[in-house]
Amino acid sequence: MTGIIFTGGSYGEAAFYEKLLANYSEAVVAAADGGAAFLEKLGVVPKVLLGDMDSVPRAVLEKYQALGVPLERHDTHKDETDTELAVTWCLAQGVDENNLCGATGSRIDHSYSNLFLLNRLLSAGVKGRIVDPVNEVFLVDDHCVLREVVGTTVSVLAFTDRAEGITLKGFEYPVTDGRMAHILAGYGVSNVTVAETAEISVASGVLLVDIIRKMA
Repeated sequence: MTGIIFTGGSYGEAAFYEKLLANYSEAVVAAADGGAAFLEKLGVVPKVLLGDMDSVPRAVLEKYQALGVPLERHDTHKDETDTELAVTWCLAQGVDENNLCGATGSRIDHSYSNLFLLNRLLSAGVKGRIVDPVNEVFLVDDHCVLREVVGTTVSVLAFTDRAEGITLKGFEYPVTDGRMAHILAGYGVSNVTVAETAEISVASGVLLVDIIRKMA
């Protein structure tokens, strides 16, 4: 089962999310606080609305309440972000894939926190992605295969302090038994696929992968 969380960050063109929802028509959709406003614009009714409700327009909140959407209101003085609460809810539903939408934006602290939530999902054995019209971001702790149009830009970075035994195949800049680290911040940025099938693997540590499908 797939979960899709709409949270309170930046979105871009609505058509991307309409296509995403159409592709995952059976997904459970959760609204994390301000993400409810974007869902309302799309005409989508979420399975749940949760958070401290400090950024949900009153009209949207009342509309969803009238439609019978379960409301999980949390105190503003809490240890979790609203997106984290939504991830916890999705995990409780038994999802095996979780997509985070509106998970980046002007609040860098929230963007970082949402990247860390990908690690929580990875630890739970759930495929987690942050997606928007330009980026698809996910973590790799073993091996993955990409099937993208030749010429697609892909950045691969160390998510843990160090990542070793890295192999990149099907890229303009291939890597064999490589090493990445936080102190080598630019290494791995803006690689390009040269084959329809590309492979990424790592022996130790965790990699962050960002597929850039449309340059802004």
